[in-house]
Amino acid sequence: MENRVYRTVTKGLIEPLILWSLLKKTMHGYEIVRKISELVGHRFTHGKIYPLLYRLEDQGLIRGKWERVGKRRRRKIYRITEKGLETLRGLKELFGDRLKAFIRDITRETRNLYGKTARK
Repeated sequence: MENRVYRTVTKGLIEPLILWSLLKKTMHGYEIVRKISELVGHRFTHGKIYPLLYRLEDQGLIRGKWERVGKRRRRKIYRITEKGLETLRGLKELFGDRLKAFIRDITRETRNLYGKTARK
């Protein structure tokens, strides 16, 4: 489903999906890129996700902490902050029931459409 609507919706969901993913566990950037790609079903590059991580960190929604891996290598481990949790709660309050109803309706309509098409 590679079209403009899909890309727009996907783009709008990336930041909330990052917050939601970090709600589950702390992760480094590469893990986040993999997780978001898996959730959305589209491969994202580091160049797309890392600027979002920096922005979320600047906004205080996530916090990154450098950790050493081996003798020289370092990686930044991200976790959600209280402000990030508040943001997710706000999104749930704003969209929770509406989104459930939307998904239920679109699922029902899609079944009806495919059911009618299959009978022809």
